[in-house]
Amino acid sequence: MVIAVKYRVATILLQCAVNEGELCGANGLPMTPSSIAMIGNFKSVIDANNRLMSYNQFNRYLTKYLDCIRNKKGMYSTGALPLPSSPTPSADRSLTPRPAVEKLTLIFEHYLSPIPVDDMDVLATNTLLGLYHLHYNIGCVHGLITPAAIVCDGQRTVKLTHWALNAITDLGKHCDTNMIIPYDTRFLPYEQLFGITVVKKSDVWSLALTLLALIQPNIKLSDNPSDIVSCLNSKEVLIKVEADITKLPQKWQTFFLSALQPKPSARGTVKELLKILDIPVPETDCQQLNDMLQSPKMDTECYDKDPITIHEIYHLYCLAFPTIRDQYQEKRYKKPPILTIPSLVLRDDKNTGGDTVKPKSFLKLPPNNELKLLPIDKLVERLNQLPADVFCPLVLTPGFNAVWNSPNLPIGIRENDFDYQCERIMIFRRLIEGAPFTRTQLLSCAKVDIPPLYRPQTWAHILNVKWTDLLAYERVDKLTATQTDRQISVDIPRCHQYNDLLASPQGHQKLTRVLKAWLKHNETKGDVYWQGLDSLAAPFVIINFNNESQAFACFNAFTHKYLKGFFQRDNSAVIQEYLALFSIVIKFHDPSLANHLNGLQFVPDLFAIPWFLTMFTHVLPLHQIMHLWDTLLLGNESFPLFIGLSILNQMRDQLMSFTFNDCILVFSDLPQIDINKCVKYAIKQFCATPKSVAQRGLWPLEQLKADNCPLIDVSDVVALATKGDKSSAKVVIIDCRPKHEILRYGKIRDAWYRDEYDSQSAASSGHHLTVVVNDVNKCLELMANNTIRVCLLELSGSVPNELLSS
Repeated sequence: MVIAVKYRVATILLQCAVNEGELCGANGLPMTPSSIAMIGNFKSVIDANNRLMSYNQFNRYLTKYLDCIRNKKGMYSTGALPLPSSPTPSADRSLTPRPAVEKLTLIFEHYLSPIPVDDMDVLATNTLLGLYHLHYNIGCVHGLITPAAIVCDGQRTVKLTHWALNAITDLGKHCDTNMIIPYDTRFLPYEQLFGITVVKKSDVWSLALTLLALIQPNIKLSDNPSDIVSCLNSKEVLIKVEADITKLPQKWQTFFLSALQPKPSARGTVKELLKILDIPVPETDCQQLNDMLQSPKMDTECYDKDPITIHEIYHLYCLAFPTIRDQYQEKRYKKPPILTIPSLVLRDDKNTGGDTVKPKSFLKLPPNNELKLLPIDKLVERLNQLPADVFCPLVLTPGFNAVWNSPNLPIGIRENDFDYQCERIMIFRRLIEGAPFTRTQLLSCAKVDIPPLYRPQTWAHILNVKWTDLLAYERVDKLTATQTDRQISVDIPRCHQYNDLLASPQGHQKLTRVLKAWLKHNETKGDVYWQGLDSLAAPFVIINFNNESQAFACFNAFTHKYLKGFFQRDNSAVIQEYLALFSIVIKFHDPSLANHLNGLQFVPDLFAIPWFLTMFTHVLPLHQIMHLWDTLLLGNESFPLFIGLSILNQMRDQLMSFTFNDCILVFSDLPQIDINKCVKYAIKQFCATPKSVAQRGLWPLEQLKADNCPLIDVSDVVALATKGDKSSAKVVIIDCRPKHEILRYGKIRDAWYRDEYDSQSAASSGHHLTVVVNDVNKCLELMANNTIRVCLLELSGSVPNELLSS
């Protein structure tokens, strides 16, 4: 198989506005940097558009945006620059490079193929449908349509590019400019010349004038578009530009007469223009919901049938050539200042007091021939050197090996290994496309690791999220004010604000909606808002930033699986049970540490509540949470207890020498945790623990506190003692029943009696588990002597036949 791509990957670098003067907003919180707001807009608008591609065929008429990279290094740089509207002293200062100014690099799909100007129908149909999708599905305006904003993929599919700039920058506000203008200002609409905010009908004017210029390249467009201001109607506009449309078909004449009206109120809409050209108007208002209702499975977001998608190409490019991508961000803008003067100049406005208002500035895009292109051809060469079966994994073939590279390296290294990630991405894409029928294979592959590119979909399938769960989010009320709104508004601005997405206004809004939806959805179950719920929802919002319904569904499934009862109004009994089980797990695997902490009276109540209430999101950074939860989601509701045990194990050497005050200090700010070691140790101890020892809801809370030792169910003892792999030799049973009960109910096979038990002999036999029958004191005695994996079996009445001595 030969990998070939027809697209290019281009970059534009934007300078972000600086919050001057006020450091805090009206709510007393720090002002959100413009770069953070733009990143939130990017993920919200762009990724949401990418997600619509399965539901809306018109998405293909817009180019794809791939990434938005924040760069804090100062000075003006490549791409678009803020330009003054007139040569005033303040404008001169705006041209002076300022240090420590944040910049944002947009990376997007681009094409170099010629536009098919010979086919008017294709040209108009594709651009109008792309504009329709932009206006009515995405809900934003283009504002930068010129011939440079139209590209062709080489297969006669025309696409609109630069369509997201106004949405990302909030019409230029986040770039400290009054307006974003294209490099070729001749196509600016009538209303933009007066500084009026660009609207949908502004795109209609620019598109019509662009199409006219493409099919009649000899028309006379003035470099100063204000020359058309004096025109009263579209006929005068056509005369002014010396365009002859009389030889065009009647529908095209009507099209241009409707679209080139100087006044926006008289100008046709995209829907009206589609009807004029006899192009069926898409009925997409309910199409997405209808498709969801008809679909038997949830949205997998893997729709591209190419061997490798553009998003996969870019992800692998970042792994293969990270330094090259960074170099493209660092390049300085080399043009002489004289060449940055805009061709559109507006006079400064005057107010009634006679003082000059701050001059307007514009953000001017670079021409297409000056766009920086990433050298993805080098990546394609490297991809073609890989075995062909990497791109077509036979995931359902018996004996399929999910990993042909060694997974023994740390997860951080594996996630940055090009060959390994390429293999994993191809496997997971095939498995996600085949879900839910391939769910078993998906879970098996996820036990090794999960590629970050497909983590959102993989988590959703692990949590068994269905389309009905997604639909529940659309139905629930997320807008009505509630009593918890104030507390949520206080907590969210403090929730992982080092993350760009969560720190953005879009992030605050999305997290708020997900929390309000969860509270409303679960209010009949008695769940209420507790502090920490925002941290718990944050990872799902981050990885599903473009898909709130999936973030909600995953969050809801996660809380029901691992934190059932934790968010009740009275959750004391649930938390006390969980902490009691945690104490038991510590005593079971590390009685020496448990004895030391008990001697200090440093109980889990003092440090472990925020661990489990937030599933460690309150104490670990988000990048570690992603790796931790990749494994945690595959375990049962008891597995988090072993994560907590593993964290204690990494701190064990310190804790064994600490006093009570030392413990308080170290747990107030946890040291760096090695997540790879943490996960491996947790899995090892989880597999070495009988299920009933840490099972929620099996033992009464009073019994857990009274016995103060691990309890085991007889079914687990039977299972361990009767395994065919001779593992029964690893189980030591100390039968402490009275002699009359032994005579009445029978002897337990290979059991020690109370007086016969020799701990040293038992230890030398390499036993795995010590089970004490009906004697709490003996169990406590063994744990006091630091004997590991001791548990109590309360046996009343007859002995199971599987345990009876023959």
